Amino acid sequence: MKKTLKTCRLLLTLMAVVVFGFPSLTTVSAAGPEDPDTAVQVTDEWFWCGETGTSQILVSIANDPAAPWPLHGVEVRLSFDATKLQVVDADGDPANGVQIAAEGGLFPLDEQVVVQEVDNAA
Repeated sequence: MKKTLKTCRLLLTLMAVVVFGFPSLTTVSAAGPEDPDTAVQVTDEWFWCGETGTSQILVSIANDPAAPWPLHGVEVRLSFDATKLQVVDADGDPANGVQIAAEGGLFPLDEQVVVQEVDNAA
């Protein structure tokens, strides 16, 4: 048990070094100087081994109010170790696949998730 706890602490320490040593891994920005600033950030990324929790993926767009760029969609792809993490089905019905829950407010239309692909076995 102590060896497992030490291994978990070591992994968390290594993850902290990677996340804080390479902040570009947790935030992605638009490339061009005239483009709006776009950030994708995973929140609450720290859990103890064996603990269950929920993280949010936040997409924020900082647009110049004087000359806004039209934005019609966002594509987010996250890779993870499926032996350590999994996406939990938001609607609780495994028969229709694993769904994520999108929150409103980013686009003028109601919440729209056109494509959801989750592979907890990859």
